[in-house]
Amino acid sequence: SGTLYILDRAAGIAITIPSDPADAFWVEFEVKTDVTASSYSVTLTNGSGTELLAGFMYGKKAATADERFLPDLTNDVVISCNGTTSGGTRGTSFRIVYDKPNVRWYVSGYYYGSGTLINPFS
Repeated sequence: SGTLYILDRAAGIAITIPSDPADAFWVEFEVKTDVTASSYSVTLTNGSGTELLAGFMYGKKAATADERFLPDLTNDVVISCNGTTSGGTRGTSFRIVYDKPNVRWYVSGYYYGSGTLINPFS
């Protein structure tokens, strides 16, 4: 908990958060290197299969207004940044926090993308 991870591998990185973290466990992710193959993906789990993801991420591309993306609150536990439409370019940054009593992950952050921006939650 309390760690900043710098994502700097163009071939992407798959990250799985350990199961059953302590209450208020948090980590931050900052993209240093644009992902050009695969994705930067973060899988959140507490081992119960019932955790929920709440919060938002703002998407931004050149010369357009920000778009806000929300998880649909039905066990969305993966954040995936593909290097274009769902972020993963330099400057993408987000933080996740675990609420153990309510079995819920909270996310906040922003991503930079291109093309038609899509929801990074799946």
